[in-house]
Amino acid sequence: MRKNLFVQSIDEVYEKPAGQRNAFVIIRPPGHHASSSKSSGFCIFNNVAIAAKYAQKKHGAKKVLILDWDVHHGNGTQEIFYEDSTVFYMSIHRHDKGSFYPIGEPKDTFDIGEEAGKGYSLNIPFDGISMGDFEYQTAFNKIILPVAYQFNPDLVLISAGFDAAANDPLGEFELSPEVYALMTYQLMSLAEGRVVTVLEGGYNLTAISNSALAVAEVMKNRGMARRIWDEKEQFASERRKLKSDAVRSIREVAQIHQKYWPILNGFQKILGAVTNSQIVTKTGKVSTARKSATSSNKPKKTPKTDRNTPRRSPRFMSELEKEMEKLGIS
Repeated sequence: MRKNLFVQSIDEVYEKPAGQRNAFVIIRPPGHHASSSKSSGFCIFNNVAIAAKYAQKKHGAKKVLILDWDVHHGNGTQEIFYEDSTVFYMSIHRHDKGSFYPIGEPKDTFDIGEEAGKGYSLNIPFDGISMGDFEYQTAFNKIILPVAYQFNPDLVLISAGFDAAANDPLGEFELSPEVYALMTYQLMSLAEGRVVTVLEGGYNLTAISNSALAVAEVMKNRGMARRIWDEKEQFASERRKLKSDAVRSIREVAQIHQKYWPILNGFQKILGAVTNSQIVTKTGKVSTARKSATSSNKPKKTPKTDRNTPRRSPRFMSELEKEMEKLGIS
């Protein structure tokens, strides 16, 4: 019987010599919304989850890192490994305070896993449209890469959706092919180069093609063949500024996860912390830099979420709760 392409790629990266241990798997349908019990969001089987478990069983991988940069959160992948410390799920995605698909799923900064898996789910949720290269690069450099190095995986799997690319009609973000290439290049320094990328979402064929090509070039050449900025932008007199929502999210992730990943301990001391949506400086005082911006506008209505309530995924429901759901009893 012919092996699944993703499973075959796992075998190959473990059999190949150093410097050739990567693969880009173009597979359909995508998989990161599929849970252990149901299909969802065009996803029938969770390809990346199957590959992770296969690598552990067949090749003895002790620690697997899954990085999901699809604009939608991979709720199925996170659910499958929510209590597992051997598979670290990281996601950078559009959130919109919970109103972006998948709605109602645990995908906020404080959704960090449970039991043995506490601290092994890391979510960087962005609110609003037009997040771009600079926001993703900052999230990578400040959070994802430091924690990934401390985790020190044996294998890296990338859920590579390209619906955060510029001109995607659903994602409405502005990522360039070059930043996808850079993120791939940075991840290839982990796990002795064992990196397998699988195609997830995307709704603009041109954006998917250009972004996938950029990733494939890096994996083939094992180096960056593209420049992130042209000289005019690189040496511009005015430096680019991070969007405030991105700053707030990145800081909050660092604040929450420094308990589990000490490499983030110095983050808040250098850049300040966020308390009740206010920036707190390293001296402990509330910054007044953005006071006028927050006081002049009417507060936006946001869904209320109790952060002390366990955010268990649907597969952890009791049998009684399942039966009550079938009968329409709330």
